Amino acid sequence: MIHTTSSSSDEATNGNQAVLDELSERKAILYIPILLFLLILMVIGTIGNIFVIYVYIKKFKRVTARYFILSLAIFDLLTCVIALPTEMYDLLHSYNFQNYVACKLLRYIVSVATYGSVFILIGIGLDRYLKVCKPLMMLEVYKLKAMCVISGIISILLGIPSAILFGISRAETSKKRVMGYDCSIEENYRKSSFAIAYYAMLGIVFVFMLLLLSGIYLRIWREVKRRQSIVTGPFASALHDSSVEVQQSRLFRSSRSKNENSSDHETGESEERTVNRPRMNSIAEVIRRVKISRITVVLFVVTIAFMATFLPAVVIMICRSVIKDLEENQSDAVDVVSKFFSKFYLLNCAINPVIYSFLNKNFRRQFVDLLKHLFSCHDVGRLYARKRSLSSSKKTDRSTRVVNVS
Repeated sequence: MIHTTSSSSDEATNGNQAVLDELSERKAILYIPILLFLLILMVIGTIGNIFVIYVYIKKFKRVTARYFILSLAIFDLLTCVIALPTEMYDLLHSYNFQNYVACKLLRYIVSVATYGSVFILIGIGLDRYLKVCKPLMMLEVYKLKAMCVISGIISILLGIPSAILFGISRAETSKKRVMGYDCSIEENYRKSSFAIAYYAMLGIVFVFMLLLLSGIYLRIWREVKRRQSIVTGPFASALHDSSVEVQQSRLFRSSRSKNENSSDHETGESEERTVNRPRMNSIAEVIRRVKISRITVVLFVVTIAFMATFLPAVVIMICRSVIKDLEENQSDAVDVVSKFFSKFYLLNCAINPVIYSFLNKNFRRQFVDLLKHLFSCHDVGRLYARKRSLSSSKKTDRSTRVVNVS
């Protein structure tokens, strides 16, 4: 009797597993557009962020913003290599996700990368503000490095709650009496104060970053406009000669710098520095400093892209917490759309290299040069292999002729 009960229990378990596999396959087919989206992000983000790390370590050594850009690239690369494949696995196994370690690792890496990016972007905003509005209070290099390291440490600590909160939990399916498994908040934490505090913290961090960075860049814009109104007023005509003199001086310094420095150490970044420079001796020098540097514009666009990609995910999160049974009562089309926008924040891990390529011609030039170098090395290797095959074939022909003569 016991043997019969055990056998029937095993059959029921196997039957449930087959049902879960079938339901997961149906969901996977439904999520094909999202899977393709994540696959494209993974490829572009992995290649792009590796290239960003290479360029800013090897080529752009004199840019103070390199430490922030490198930190962002490292966080984004972690997301591309670890989080994106796990997210795809989650979409492929909507009802039979039973890998406990992968679930914990996915949520932890995403949290660490998100918090790290937030703190780095705040550091970027502060650095840009000091460069434009308080040039005599600019951060030294060691402080920039310390900010990046501290941001990483704090992010690692703040990611711990997500590793505790998320895990494998049971999920309802369209089949009665059949429960699936997915990677979400563990059942013992659902509707708990811990889960509420976690989502509240995410919302507070996003709103705080939005308000703080909006205030910082608004202050930068107002300062630039104020300076432009000063130098384009009644003094503009009187400054023409000194402005020409400054431009000539810049050309001379630029040409001399190119002759003195090797190509491996050229940065190509137009970022204004005031540390260890003589103070401005003419109002014409102010004109040169009114225009925002290219790297400031690039980092501002990176900040806007980060907030824009996270906004849909925050909205979906709020809707899920406010509207009861939202996921159970939605159609397939609404399910795909909501799932897509809930993953839309992952676009951030691949978009930064694209922004650098479009807005930074020097970065784009380094990318083209690297591709040319890689393809030239590949062509040289193919040519060398072809020569070896030809030489070996000639030796074979000679040996054959010797044998025939003998």
